[in-house]
Amino acid sequence: HGGQTNNPSTEEIYQAIQDLPTDKVIVLPNNKNIQLAAEAASNLSSKSVAVVPTRTAPQGFGAMMAFHPDGDLDDTTSEMHEAAQQVSTGQLTKATRSVTLDGVEVEEGQIIGMVDGRLCSSGSEIERVLTDVLEGMDVADREIVSIYYGAEVDETEATAIAEEIESNYADVEVELLPGGQAHYFYILGAE
Repeated sequence: HGGQTNNPSTEEIYQAIQDLPTDKVIVLPNNKNIQLAAEAASNLSSKSVAVVPTRTAPQGFGAMMAFHPDGDLDDTTSEMHEAAQQVSTGQLTKATRSVTLDGVEVEEGQIIGMVDGRLCSSGSEIERVLTDVLEGMDVADREIVSIYYGAEVDETEATAIAEEIESNYADVEVELLPGGQAHYFYILGAE
């Protein structure tokens, strides 16, 4: 949903479900704030609707990899849920206020790093915060890292960061993708 800051309403999700030319639907919220609206929409619909409780876009992509269009709805949903759980998510953004959270002190305007929704690092330099995030994601033990760079990030800068990760984690495959997201400089998925 790109630059929108408003989360979709129950009504919008319900309408999207109804508009699909199928009677079986799987919804991926990809955000904990959309979870309840997705569940409410699924209950309103007369279709068979399953909600896989993804909290981030990388979890959503992980779930999609396990999607079988011809599979049984319950089996497919449970496989997608399991695949989503295997994905660790890192997020780098700018702090909008000063706060101490999860033992990390943050000043407004600093870069902050989160792993699976928990604050793990803050600082003035993106590289240092990114290093903490990658460690928090246990990237050394992962096979692949996907880096989605945001609307405010220059492709050259993103490429340099991807190359640095490749040189620091030689056994990990790194893929760089233009996420185009607002607010987050980088969103990372590791599995």
